[in-house]
Amino acid sequence: MNLQHNIDQVVVRDGQIFAYGWGFVPGAVIQQLSLRLEFEGGVVEDIDAEYGRQRDDVQATFAGISEARNAGFLILAGLGGRRVTRAVLLWDLADMPQVETILPLPQMETRPAELARFGYYKMLFRKAVALLKAAGIRALFRKVFRYLSNRPRVANENAWAQLQKGMAGRTLCVIVDHDMGGGANIYRNEMIAQRGEAGETVVLFGFHIATLQYFFEVFGGGPSQRYSVAQLDDALQLVAAANVRQIIYNCAVSFRAPLQVPELLISLRHHTGAPLLFLVHDYFAICPSHFLIDADGKFCAVPAPAACNACLVRHRDGFVSLSGIRAIEVWRDSWGAALDLADEVRVFSDSSKEMMLRAYPALDAARIRLVPHVLHTQLAPQPVAAGDGLHIGVVGAVGRHKGATIVAALAEEIQRRGTNAKITVIGTLEAKVPREIVRVTGPYEAARLPVEIAKSGANVFLFPSIWGETFSYTSHELIAMKLPFACFNFGAQADLARRYEQGLVLDTMDVPEILDRLEEFWRACYRVKEITP
Repeated sequence: MNLQHNIDQVVVRDGQIFAYGWGFVPGAVIQQLSLRLEFEGGVVEDIDAEYGRQRDDVQATFAGISEARNAGFLILAGLGGRRVTRAVLLWDLADMPQVETILPLPQMETRPAELARFGYYKMLFRKAVALLKAAGIRALFRKVFRYLSNRPRVANENAWAQLQKGMAGRTLCVIVDHDMGGGANIYRNEMIAQRGEAGETVVLFGFHIATLQYFFEVFGGGPSQRYSVAQLDDALQLVAAANVRQIIYNCAVSFRAPLQVPELLISLRHHTGAPLLFLVHDYFAICPSHFLIDADGKFCAVPAPAACNACLVRHRDGFVSLSGIRAIEVWRDSWGAALDLADEVRVFSDSSKEMMLRAYPALDAARIRLVPHVLHTQLAPQPVAAGDGLHIGVVGAVGRHKGATIVAALAEEIQRRGTNAKITVIGTLEAKVPREIVRVTGPYEAARLPVEIAKSGANVFLFPSIWGETFSYTSHELIAMKLPFACFNFGAQADLARRYEQGLVLDTMDVPEILDRLEEFWRACYRVKEITP
């Protein structure tokens, strides 16, 4: 056993840990990576890492070793005011003994600071070279610009005074949002652009997870500038003398002390009198596990509070750990108070409305407004052929909550059966899979999706997300192209599939049964007769 690994960055600030890096064992499968924190007093807590992230730089360094491609990991953990005495990474390998490596936290760091910095910059250089080879100098410049521009700068007293003075009397909109990318950030950026075109100023309050810092960013009246702030309450000071016309809650996943967010929304609402728009991009207002994936890795669909509490105390997810809350009543009392003050609770699917009312039955349904997203790219029907067998198409950035483990398990089942079925992932996949069965094409632009689908040869499309999506652009795109579409029985994706003539709602998550159902679906869609021996 020869574990190759590196810790690229570790940040510890105000009771939170953020770390990322990579690790693999040539010829072996890492089934799970977790962080074990040992605290003073003998308390031990295990938190699951997000493992399997694509690392082209590691693949470039270890050319020819397939395990290097999806060797990336990311770790989030909350300390809850406790002092860590030891932090260990636990690498669980298939059919091999577990391996332990130390995660060096800054206060426990034994290497000289200069050496640690040298290792960090060496990692950045290695990533830059891999990106340069793969995508060219323009992509490298874009990556460097994004890396540098997103990190908040510190505002000294004079700068802070000038910023407050500049806000006085200004008409503006306040948005609270995370900074981790994805659909919620795209939606936020569109709102900012629309208000900018109308001549409005927007103040964004967020949390930069790579530095574990709150920040604010002002849009309007010139190039935006992003500054770090010590506390979320600084938002009140900044806009105290402004004319706030609207408060928008977009998402607060990853925020330090997340129950301070509903307190901030309530304070802003009372102080400014501005209407509060509460957007439901995920289920963070319902549970610290914002995808409603329970401790067993299944979509829970909001069970009774007793079941929630039993789940939270054994949940190993990093975001649950960051929250520090293990009692659902505490969580929902706080978020429910903000929801009660919201002038509009905007959902993007019927399923989202159902989940919110299940968690908050006293919430005024008249203030819940369904506003589905609109596809940015119009996609025409795309003809596909039966081919010589089942060829499963999976579209998107497929991480754990998007069903990466389902795709990997389907590939293993196909391999076990020895059939000629294939899988093509049009996008990215955070899982190690047999390349003779699964092809991963890489990131794509929405406008090129029909071309990529035509090139793939896929004939049945599976949306393998393991949570009830609040809205799914990918599902809408696949259905707009009139493609055979299958998904699990929950969320906005199932709402769509039930109304679609070529839709299949899978009522099982047992992998052999899923494969059987997809084979049957392929035969039904293309009227292929089953050949019996």
